Amino acid sequence: MKSTRLSKHKPTNLASEWFVGLTDEEKEDLRQYLKNSTRMFDLLKNMIQKRYDVASSVKDTDYDSASWAYKQAHRNGKLETLEDLYKLLP
Repeated sequence: MKSTRLSKHKPTNLASEWFVGLTDEEKEDLRQYLKNSTRMFDLLKNMIQKRYDVASSVKDTDYDSASWAYKQAHRNGKLETLEDLYKLLP
């Protein structure tokens, strides 16, 4: 199964969660800091993508277990969490 690239889920603006509870000055300082941290965020995006790829791979043997539906639900939860984290990154 081919994995989805998380970049397809990428919003164009920063998530508002970054700025909750900050003053206007703190918001601007954080914007500048995030803008200057692109290398670190690129590395983090790659790490999240690799985890997403691993979590999204399904083998035929995964369905041999009687608890396959629970495993699938767990996998879906992992994928959703990784997508949510990726969306937070600038």
